[in-house]
Amino acid sequence: MDPDVEHAPERQHGRRHGETTLAAAAAAGDTNIKLASVAGLVVGNQLKVDVDFSGGNQELVTITVVGTSGAAGTGVTFTPALTRAHVLAAPTASATAAQAGRTGGIGGVPLVQPPAPGSAPGTVCGRVVVPIQVNGLSYFSSSDCGAHWSASTQITPNMTATHTAAQGLRTSLLPSSSIDGSGAIYLTWQTRSFRVSSVASTPNDIAMAVMPAPTAANPYPAFGAPVRIPIEADNTTANTVDHFIPGISADPAPPGRPRISGSTTTATRWRRASTRTRAPRSSATSRSATSRRLTAGPPGAPRSTSPACR
Repeated sequence: MDPDVEHAPERQHGRRHGETTLAAAAAAGDTNIKLASVAGLVVGNQLKVDVDFSGGNQELVTITVVGTSGAAGTGVTFTPALTRAHVLAAPTASATAAQAGRTGGIGGVPLVQPPAPGSAPGTVCGRVVVPIQVNGLSYFSSSDCGAHWSASTQITPNMTATHTAAQGLRTSLLPSSSIDGSGAIYLTWQTRSFRVSSVASTPNDIAMAVMPAPTAANPYPAFGAPVRIPIEADNTTANTVDHFIPGISADPAPPGRPRISGSTTTATRWRRASTRTRAPRSSATSRSATSRRLTAGPPGAPRSTSPACR
């Protein structure tokens, strides 16, 4: 597998007939799910919910009623009832559809979660999770030591609109990710989606989404909803500070002490930030830059920011 190469057929040219995603989250005990599309689904056929060729969170059910698509549609009814929860946008497909798990993606960095508590004795494979820049931001995973892979799941809501940094500085949506000692995964990226009345010229904020560590009750967790790192309180277009190229590093301390730190550069005008890092030169004006450190408490709960250097 080469996670830096984009060659996943199920996403490059749209979904195949019989492939879709959940239009609403599903809970354990449900016998009906809402789907983005019902095309290609047939009563009597089996349906894979949370498609994962390595096992993972996938469930196999038999379709009894095919209704209408969308979150407000009548959905698809099946038997038996689900035994696990499944997130919004989880890949779902007819078992008869030609399918392939994802095998790569732009910017992928594999992170390995430990086996969930209660795993069978002798279990040596943790869950490999690969966040990627596909369909906004998504991730795929393997629960059998990389022998097989899941389809990709979009991180929702999709908060990935971006702003081009001043002076044409090269930035992108590529995420920065890290894992802490408990197995929780932290993902950061630049986006203007949190700004009220955001338009193309609106500066970026830094977003973070967290996948909790595996537990006995939830051995295959999903990423939670993105949150804005509040480097400034103002999240309106009146705030002209641009944030981009985030980096994040999670505390490797044992479980029970989750803390994370990350860095990002905020600038309205850019200059050489250090003796090793140079930005494009310009004789038009002087530039300034500020580097800040982000700190957060328990997963998903950013708490404070403090200047690291000026």
